[in-house]
Amino acid sequence: MTKRKTVQGGLLGLLLFLVLACAGAWYYAQTTSFMQMAGAQAGRLVGTALGTEVSVGSVEVSSLHGLSIRDITIYDKQAECIARADEAQVHFRLLSALKDPAAAVDRVTLRGVAATLAERADGTWNVEDIKTERAGENTFRGEVVIEDARVTGKKDGRELTLDDVSGTLDFSSYPVMKAKFHAAQDGATAEVTGTFDRDRQIVNAEVQDVDLAPYLSLVPEDLLPDGVTIEGGEVKQARAALYRHAGQFSLVGDGEVADGAVTVQGKEIRAIAGFTHFTNRSLGGDLTAELNGQAARVYGTLRFDTPSPAMELTLTAQDVDPTAVLGDALPVAYEGPVTLEAQIGGTFADPRADGEVHIARGTVDGIDFTEAAAHLRLLDRVLYVQDARVQAFGGTLAGEAEVSLDDVSYTGHVKAERVALASAVPLLAAKAGVSVPAITGTLTADLGFSGTGTQAEKLVADGSLSVTDGAYGSLPVNRLGGSFSLRGRDLQLDYLSARLPNGSSIGLEGSVTGGETLDLAFYGGHVDLSLLRHLVAQADLSGFGDFKGTVQGSLANPQVDLAFSAMHGKAFCQPFDTLALKAHGSLDGLVIEDFLMENGGKETWLVSGSIGLVGEKRLDLRVDAMGARMEDIAALVAPDQPITGNVDNTIHFTGTLDHPEAVGYIHFYRGSYRGVLLSGMDGDYFIKDDAVRLQVFHIYSPLVDAVLNGTIGLDGALHLTAEVRDIDMKRIEHKLPYEVSGHGKFRGDVTGRIQAPVFDGTIEAASLVFNGVPITDAYGHAHYERDVLALDDFGFKQGDGSYALNLSIDTASHALGGNVQVTNVDAQNLAALLDKKTDLLRGALDASAVLGGTAEDPQMEVTGTVATGQIAGYDVHDLSLALRLADRVLTIEKCEGAQGADGSFSATGTATLAGELAIHAQGQGIALGMFTKAAGLHADVLGTADIDAAIGGTVLSPAADVTVEAKDGGIEGSTFDRLTGKMNLSHGILTVNGLQVEKTIGAKAPHTYHASANGVVPLRALTAGAEDALADYEQIHLVVSLDDADLSLLPMLSPQIDWAMGATKGSMIITGTAAHPLFDGELSLADGAMKLKPLQNPLEQMQGKVIFHGNVMTLSDFSGKMGSGSYEGSGSLTLTGLVPTDYEANLSLNHLEVRSDFYNGPLTGAFQLTEGELFGKKMPKLAGRMDFDQCEVSVPMLPDSDGELPDVLLDLDVHAGSDVHFYSARLYDFYLTGDAHFGGTTRHPHSSGQFRVKRGGTVSYLKNLFQIREGTATFDQVDTFLPSIHFRADTKLGTTRIMLGLEGTLDNHMKVLLSSSPEFSETEILRMLTLHNAYAHGDMDVDATDFFSIGLSMSIIADLEEQMRSLLWLDTFRISRGNGSALEQQGRGESGKDDDNVYNVEMGKRLSDRLQVHYIRGIGDDTQRYGVQYDLSDSLGLMLDRENGDYVFGLEAQYKF
Repeated sequence: MTKRKTVQGGLLGLLLFLVLACAGAWYYAQTTSFMQMAGAQAGRLVGTALGTEVSVGSVEVSSLHGLSIRDITIYDKQAECIARADEAQVHFRLLSALKDPAAAVDRVTLRGVAATLAERADGTWNVEDIKTERAGENTFRGEVVIEDARVTGKKDGRELTLDDVSGTLDFSSYPVMKAKFHAAQDGATAEVTGTFDRDRQIVNAEVQDVDLAPYLSLVPEDLLPDGVTIEGGEVKQARAALYRHAGQFSLVGDGEVADGAVTVQGKEIRAIAGFTHFTNRSLGGDLTAELNGQAARVYGTLRFDTPSPAMELTLTAQDVDPTAVLGDALPVAYEGPVTLEAQIGGTFADPRADGEVHIARGTVDGIDFTEAAAHLRLLDRVLYVQDARVQAFGGTLAGEAEVSLDDVSYTGHVKAERVALASAVPLLAAKAGVSVPAITGTLTADLGFSGTGTQAEKLVADGSLSVTDGAYGSLPVNRLGGSFSLRGRDLQLDYLSARLPNGSSIGLEGSVTGGETLDLAFYGGHVDLSLLRHLVAQADLSGFGDFKGTVQGSLANPQVDLAFSAMHGKAFCQPFDTLALKAHGSLDGLVIEDFLMENGGKETWLVSGSIGLVGEKRLDLRVDAMGARMEDIAALVAPDQPITGNVDNTIHFTGTLDHPEAVGYIHFYRGSYRGVLLSGMDGDYFIKDDAVRLQVFHIYSPLVDAVLNGTIGLDGALHLTAEVRDIDMKRIEHKLPYEVSGHGKFRGDVTGRIQAPVFDGTIEAASLVFNGVPITDAYGHAHYERDVLALDDFGFKQGDGSYALNLSIDTASHALGGNVQVTNVDAQNLAALLDKKTDLLRGALDASAVLGGTAEDPQMEVTGTVATGQIAGYDVHDLSLALRLADRVLTIEKCEGAQGADGSFSATGTATLAGELAIHAQGQGIALGMFTKAAGLHADVLGTADIDAAIGGTVLSPAADVTVEAKDGGIEGSTFDRLTGKMNLSHGILTVNGLQVEKTIGAKAPHTYHASANGVVPLRALTAGAEDALADYEQIHLVVSLDDADLSLLPMLSPQIDWAMGATKGSMIITGTAAHPLFDGELSLADGAMKLKPLQNPLEQMQGKVIFHGNVMTLSDFSGKMGSGSYEGSGSLTLTGLVPTDYEANLSLNHLEVRSDFYNGPLTGAFQLTEGELFGKKMPKLAGRMDFDQCEVSVPMLPDSDGELPDVLLDLDVHAGSDVHFYSARLYDFYLTGDAHFGGTTRHPHSSGQFRVKRGGTVSYLKNLFQIREGTATFDQVDTFLPSIHFRADTKLGTTRIMLGLEGTLDNHMKVLLSSSPEFSETEILRMLTLHNAYAHGDMDVDATDFFSIGLSMSIIADLEEQMRSLLWLDTFRISRGNGSALEQQGRGESGKDDDNVYNVEMGKRLSDRLQVHYIRGIGDDTQRYGVQYDLSDSLGLMLDRENGDYVFGLEAQYKF
């Protein structure tokens, strides 16, 4: 108000001055002195009016209505310029000036105004020195116009200058003053209007495009809070209205800002933009801003009409990077955008907030998470975190918390679900700086907590957790659960339990008080001990165990008590049935109260004592092993040693852990080492002064009896002696490729160090046998040191020969040295010693060898001779041999000798160790039999051969040129006159050039038969598989010609062929491979003959033709004869590789006349062989029919099967006609008839049908003739060709009728049934049948006569019967006991008398199927009987005999009921 009065006073004074000036001008306008005087007077008048000094330069009257005043200056009371105007133009009304000069002025225009508004150091302003204490009555009612003004403001050293200021002051309504100003500065503009009077003031202002930077220096230092600095910005537009009336003040305005910049606590907030509105009581708006590129929006209102400013604000931030906003203020490394929306209320003293925060994806301290969100509230200075949730480590974490901002007290709750420990643990462990094994599983946890600040004693927490499908390292953990309670430094563990595989469970519970005092209990049930390997790889344990224990005392030195038991397992390779351990200890030491291991019902290991862990670490420990298995102990300490046996061992450890001492005794028994039996081992041993001393360590076994003495230092020093008194070589036979026997002795010393031992010893044996070769006087000395093994004077004798060896080998450099000398050594025995035992070699060898070089490049020279010898029984003599091996090349310098009387052979050349060959061998007049016998062919081979072979190439790809010429050769009756041929092997291809066999038959008209072969046989074709595709040059192409060849070579192909003859025609080309051959050609036989050894009749008039086309073979025109019968057949075969497929063959037999030891008679039948199928499996099928009739069969005893029959489908019918005679002089004489069918397969046959014995047959049992009453062979068995036998026969001895029965199959299930009338036991019946003389005289004892009778009957008589039957062409020829009289049988039967020395001869001939004649002649009496027998049917027959002039008529019938 004071400033406004001052301005008004100044303006009135100025008007008064103008009025005076105008009046003076009116009178003195034309005089200079008046101008100067008027100016000075005007200055004094204005200064008096303003209360300060005013100076005026001059006054100039420009017209009757205007004047101009120049150089006007107003000073403050400190004589500082307040304002200055270059010129003031005054316009007035002249007539009115006389009455009221101030009122006469209607406009004043000021130009070139420069004003300064400054605040002094005492807080006053310079303009306050301008005062108008009275207005006077002449009041100014005009208008003041200011043009081109320049206003400067100064405050606190800051200065602001406005250069372009203009405006008007309107006093027309005085005392109400109206003002209107315009200012422009650097593109900014301002418009200000106002109305002022004594009671009210109204000001309206509007600015545009104001750059704040030039005006920031005007902001008072204490206006903004500490750390807040306005850096710049632009006011796009702003409006403000100020109203004051009767002491009441109000302010209303709004504006728009852009590009604002503020620094808050070092954070540069930029791009501030938006709209604001304000009053004298509030500030509001909607602003956006950026901090390090992160944008946020704030809108709302701040009110200042409360004791503490009140807030109603909304803050939103979308995808803000907290790292960019907070920088180093973030306590952890963070990545990820944050979205925030919050409502902020309350006052500055008591703020309130409610908002949501969301993070879609982020990383905090290296931990990735997604979908983090929380609801935040600040109320009554308590921060609430609600509905907090985040997804991390594959699971979800959720919770809530409260934090008081006053005392930092807090409470909260967190839950974790489905957290993957495999992801969480490695990251958390790395953050904690600890190393833990891999931990996996799914975690679920629930934790509640509360406390105040960082005060640990006020922390309270309760929680539980569970883990499923987890693992600790490689240890599977099926489930883990726990619950705990924490009160400050006191922890109560309710339980911590885990379920492990195989039903194992472990647990822990208890408390930790004050963070130091332990009171814990641990336990385990049915724990699979093998699981410990997952934690400690060296923990070689198995079985199931239970344990329990406690941990008590201080954390620094806890006391542990343990009780443990286990069953059926192993502890460090030692098996046990039960194991028990009881121990206690601390960090000071361990006391084993009891350790017991039992196995097999007995105690095997006992341990007791103590082990100190601090101080001197004293030891007092005893370990006992009783009946422990040595292989179990070896598996622990020497797993590569093949040793077995039982061990009793006692050892007592004393001393200290650093310097232990021990006394022990070991007893080892019933064991073996490397397959060598060890009967036992006993000895004392001592550990002291870092050495183990063995004292009379006795080792005894069937192989050796040895004693060890000496020491083994813990530093590895060795001082041992070993003496073996008896070495039984038989005990190491299984280690050698052949049988050995004999005994030897050994003595040796072992010195040096374990890392570099020195061995020196000798072995000797008086007599040994190796592979059947006797060896005598064996002796050897062996020495091993510094990688060199030397055998000195090692030798032995063998028969008249001797061996001497001096050899050495450096195991490091592989250097070799030494020599070998053999003298008069039998070559066959030498081969046996080399495990090449053979009967092919004979002769005495003298040889020597000098060895040098290295194992990789050996050097050797060998010379030897054999004066006389044999190869495969053929003479070889004057053999001389010289070999040299140097630079990996073996040179045959000399190899020559003689064979037989005229033969000789030689070889020279080289062979490198890399396999390259260059050898030339030749022989002249060499016996072919030597080659065949050496090859294992035992047939007699005749002839000699000249051979020349040049061998080259390599071992893997040899090359050779071989020429063979043999003459006068033969094998097994088949001969040839000449064999010639050339063969070449090169690049894996064998070329056959003109291999030809010749034989000339016939003396009068000689004819030479030829067989030849030409072509190539690649070796690749011999090894390729059936599916391998080979190029043409890799396949066989061999032409075999049999034109003018002969069947006489067939006996070489089969030992069952006696001889063969007949010319063959044709040729064949063989191509393809050995696994998939192809043929093309034709072979034929026009008239051949062949004799099979089992048959008397040869095959004659043999004809046949085989046509080959690719893999198809066709047989046609196949026929021939045997005796009066014949055969014919045909067929075809397709080969798939070497497997026959799609084949068909037919063979018919038409009364083929067979004569052999087991069958005589015709064979008639028809057979078909085709490919069949059974259950999807292809196999041959044999179908057809065989008829037997008018034949005699003598079946041999059932042979043992040599192997499994080929699997063939069967559909065969067998028919036995009315005249099938089974006859064996020793066993039987009967006729058989019937039919049978054989189906199924040969391995699983299905048989049906029956053969039965016709009436009238006999069978011999223990050389007693039984009349067959009934006999059948029924094919009703499963998986066999053998029938079921049902057989009944009887005979009469004196008054006793003996019945013989057979039941069962022809294999081992046949039952022999003997009965009699009157009844006797089977034993008595057997004696009757065998001991005839004794039975006849009522004596059942055996005498020499009975033995003679039995032996004679069963051997000599049977052979005689057979020969006579064949010689006389009879069907029956039999020698039996008794005279054979039919008339006297009844009488003998009644009297019981029999002549011991009477026999009879029975002869019979079958004239037809039903008619037979017979003749019986007694030996020892005159009985003669002859007659006929006619069979009306198989079950009814008539007999008519004449005996000594009497006729005997008989009727024989056989019926089954």
